[in-house]
Amino acid sequence: MARDYVVETLSLGLNRDIQIEQVTLRSIRSMANQLQTEILDAGWMETVQHVQHTKNH
Repeated sequence: MARDYVVETLSLGLNRDIQIEQVTLRSIRSMANQLQTEILDAGWMETVQHVQHTKNH
């Protein structure tokens, strides 16, 4: 009886931890995508500025 309770409590705790980790992973992934987009945008702007700079000289 007690052992069943312990097993159930542990598995509930594990499930909760797994859900938390999935949420964390999802938010990390979306932050990474956001960063990647910003980096690409920044790189693109630098390229455009470089091209304009080269044209002006």
